Amino acid sequence: MRRLRALAGIVTDELAMRLAARRARSQADIMKSEVDHRVMNSLQFVSSLLQLQSRSVTATETRQQLQAAAQRVMAVARTHRAFSADETHDRLPIVAHLRELCEELSSILGAEIKVVGPAETSVPKDQVLAIGLIVNELAANARKHGAGAITVSFGWNEGQHELAVADEGYGLQGGFLVNGPDGKGLGMKVVRALTQQLKGELSSRPPPVGEGTCITVSFPAE
Repeated sequence: MRRLRALAGIVTDELAMRLAARRARSQADIMKSEVDHRVMNSLQFVSSLLQLQSRSVTATETRQQLQAAAQRVMAVARTHRAFSADETHDRLPIVAHLRELCEELSSILGAEIKVVGPAETSVPKDQVLAIGLIVNELAANARKHGAGAITVSFGWNEGQHELAVADEGYGLQGGFLVNGPDGKGLGMKVVRALTQQLKGELSSRPPPVGEGTCITVSFPAE
């Protein structure tokens, strides 16, 4: 009986410790959820301020730069929302995320954006932000310099992921190099920096069908 009582005491202490740990995790989850919510609201607020500021300026270039900055902040907010929605996995279905991103981006840019790729494709969470921002920049460039619908594709080939953004315009001017001095705009600088973060390669090629421009980012599939 003494041994049973001692064993019962050990079990009771173990249960109490587990309950305390569960309560601590619950409080941590609530706090994390609150922080995520505040961060997303703050990003959306900053984006709204930039949009409002862009409407109050008369210089066209300044207005465009403010609108581009607002789009970049919103792209970060959308990705943060995707992180918050699925905290139980280390990977996210990237094609589904890009569809959601491009659906909102389409209304902002006033252009049709199609997303194609296998739905089951997933990438590590730490790559999602870079991929989303690359799509944001390339789609904005396609809307600004290209024409027609914009197609975003994501696939896998021989151990490499390939992200491509194509338009239906007149294509790049002769000799234009995305990694050269021609691509010196802020958007392409952002794309090149994010491509390096993914340990990938940036290139351009004709689109699979018709005319236009197709910018691709290939990076190792983890």
